[in-house]
Amino acid sequence: MASLAFNQSHDAAGQTLSNSPRWLAKLRLTQPLLQDQLVAALEANAIGPRSAEWRGTSREIGRQSQLNLSLTATRLAPGLELQLRIVNLFNSDIFHPASNESSVATWRMDGRSWQLGLNYGF
Repeated sequence: MASLAFNQSHDAAGQTLSNSPRWLAKLRLTQPLLQDQLVAALEANAIGPRSAEWRGTSREIGRQSQLNLSLTATRLAPGLELQLRIVNLFNSDIFHPASNESSVATWRMDGRSWQLGLNYGF
């Protein structure tokens, strides 16, 4: 599965909106393993360059990307799944614009994180 979106956002005066990326891209690849008892998935997310307004100054935030990896056990019991997920696999630096009330212009997002989930559907 893949998606690519292009964006040109403007306010009523025709000015380009800050924190509005020029494009967004996503790609997800899945592969069943062990006769569909496990599913491996690789997700790539990328966000295009955008400007950020902070306390009257403008700065550019360049393109950023992140890779996520997951492994899901799909047949533990009827309706029960267990998933191990690694978010930001390569520990990429991801920044988001902060508000004018903040003491910094951008916030650094968390680095690599591990998530363990148990899902039950009935």
